[in-house]
Amino acid sequence: MNQELHKSVFLVRSNIPTKNGTFGTAFCIYQDRSNYSYFLTCAHVINRLGGPGSLLLEDYDRETKICCLDNLTDLAVIQIKDSPHNIPILKINTTVKRGDPFSSSGYSIDSDTIICRPINGKIGSPITLQKTAINGRVDAWDLIVEDYYGLQEGYSGSPVFNINTNTVCGVVAIRTDDSGTKGIAISITALSEIWSSIPKNLLSSQIFSSSIDVNTSDNSNSLFKAGYAAYQKKEFSKAFDLFIAAAENGNADSQNVLGLMYVNGEGAEKDCEKARLWFLKSALQNHAPAQLNIADLYKDILRADQEALPWYFKLVQNENASVEIKASGQFKLGIMYEHGKGIPLNDIEAFEWFLKSAKNNNPDGQNKVGEMYRDGRGVTQNYEEAFSWFQRSADQENIQALYNIGIMFLKGTGIPEDDLKAFQYISKAAAKHHSNAEYYLGFMYEFGKVNKTDEKQAFNWYSISANQNNSDAQNRLGLIYERGIPGIQPNYTDAIKWFKNAASNENPDGEFNLGRMYYEAKGTKRNLKEAAHWFKKAAEKGHAEAQYYLGYILYYGCKEFSKDYIKAIELFHAAARQDHILSQFYLAIMLDNGFGIKKNSIEATKWFKIVIEKKEQLPVMKLGYLYENGKGVKQDYIIALKLYHKALLKGDNSANVAIKRVQNILSIQSNV
Repeated sequence: MNQELHKSVFLVRSNIPTKNGTFGTAFCIYQDRSNYSYFLTCAHVINRLGGPGSLLLEDYDRETKICCLDNLTDLAVIQIKDSPHNIPILKINTTVKRGDPFSSSGYSIDSDTIICRPINGKIGSPITLQKTAINGRVDAWDLIVEDYYGLQEGYSGSPVFNINTNTVCGVVAIRTDDSGTKGIAISITALSEIWSSIPKNLLSSQIFSSSIDVNTSDNSNSLFKAGYAAYQKKEFSKAFDLFIAAAENGNADSQNVLGLMYVNGEGAEKDCEKARLWFLKSALQNHAPAQLNIADLYKDILRADQEALPWYFKLVQNENASVEIKASGQFKLGIMYEHGKGIPLNDIEAFEWFLKSAKNNNPDGQNKVGEMYRDGRGVTQNYEEAFSWFQRSADQENIQALYNIGIMFLKGTGIPEDDLKAFQYISKAAAKHHSNAEYYLGFMYEFGKVNKTDEKQAFNWYSISANQNNSDAQNRLGLIYERGIPGIQPNYTDAIKWFKNAASNENPDGEFNLGRMYYEAKGTKRNLKEAAHWFKKAAEKGHAEAQYYLGYILYYGCKEFSKDYIKAIELFHAAARQDHILSQFYLAIMLDNGFGIKKNSIEATKWFKIVIEKKEQLPVMKLGYLYENGKGVKQDYIIALKLYHKALLKGDNSANVAIKRVQNILSIQSNV
């Protein structure tokens, strides 16, 4: 074991009691003169531990701060005060080759004991995990673990130590198989994009991997080669000066790289206008990477879609462009047409560009073709074709395609439902931090679609997704806190907090449930005005239960609201069309009595019959009303009386009045 490596890694835990079994790894990359140390780990580790305020680094009870946390790159930097200054600082080098031997050191569980154990293996194939504005990707590699002990979840955040260079080149982020023999390493080059106050010269970004080709006809230029060599050594200022000299002599590669350095703030202050000018000089020489970069700059940073569009067209027509870069341009054109950015929205054109990109093996393009076949946008709906294209994209580990296939299996969209396959694909997407996949993984655990119901696992996955601001997961967390599960007591305060988070994200279920908490006085005083406010927001989005509750308030009226039959019947009708039985019941009553609408016995009878067909779903008190009044059924006071007694036994005290009323009727009938 490399002792320097072993001493640099730290255990990251949570101060939340329910997360005692959750942990990860971090390692030291920098110490300053003010007694601060900086540790690198994964963003998903911090999220799973409960967020920045919940961190414990080893046993250090010191001030902890998150310098940066980015879910897209899955990297985070932790700062702690007054840490020991004998912690080894691991040197960073972005140079890495397939087949390089690596070592790592991280935390795992062995017989209920957390231990720090080394892992060895080889660097595998380079892969792409996420898209960024300029580089088009976050670099990563497969890891092939050769030790008997494989990777475990606690290794997330461990350093990938390149034995050939004695430097760290990546961060262990994702475990991809049950045996632990394979994993994924995120390139730490992404730090320069997410850490605004990164110490000068700590790290350089591998901008060259997809943006230039060092084997072009211009690579004989000594200035460019010298600049590239300096850049590889992180000597930004020297590299910048050499690239300037080469660029002023017309070297297109250098001009393109200068644009990227101005975008990233390397060797010079960030300056998008200077970046644009250098990209332009290179692009006008028909340099394909520069054409892509200037188009992306206009589209993603300067928000000038009409300026971006012609450069994407120039790129896809550029015979000198590599297949990969051309495919990226084709995909971006598809996005422009799909969303009507800089050009009229046109699904047919969007599909054609996505298809060209997909045929050039662009995984994002393949996924988009699958989505358009699935949805019937720009092409005739075809689930078989959709699945085929999703699969091609998923084979390249495209996170959205993995999720899309999982949902097709889960919902049986064009293919037979298969919960096991759904779980396999959704799990892969969730492992890559796809928030919707994390939510659905929680859903599958909660509702027993994975062997058996596991509410603890459901809670954990909902928490991870909710911390990525997924509103569906936030709503489900609210429901769990409202009712409680083994290990988690009901907590109305936390339930309201999560319902509010979901509602603030315009989630109709969250809006309804927040309104319901005010209506039912759970965790707060009863507040019909506040309840009606949230019911109204959800009702306007078509939420049937919210439409019913708001209609009910307006039907009976209260201190805060006068009766409003016209609005009530409108709401009941909207919910009734969505097969909401109580709304159908009240709609029938209003039609039968002419409340808020012209009396219509024929229409009322139609709704009463619909309700009675589903009588097992109707509260017994309402069912008793139907038998008492002969609505949708033959009038029968005996059955009505039995139903009212049943309602009383269930705790509905309003049944007392109905019981006396029916008993009086039966008494009169018996005396006639």
